[in-house]
Amino acid sequence: MIAVLFSTLKGMFLTALTAAVSENLVLVRAFGLGELDYEEFTPARALREGWIVTLMAVLAAVSGWL
Repeated sequence: MIAVLFSTLKGMFLTALTAAVSENLVLVRAFGLGELDYEEFTPARALREGWIVTLMAVLAAVSGWL
């Protein structure tokens, strides 16, 4: 019983760790290697990047729900 619980918790932890790392890789890539150029950061760019984050959150929520 304890072995099954430990195995389940280990799997959940590894899944969460993998999701966090892969999400950070995608977000860093989407935002241009993690650096914001404040001179070039326009409202249009903020909206475009906001849509990227929104789309990723919706896709993650739908895949988690399924």
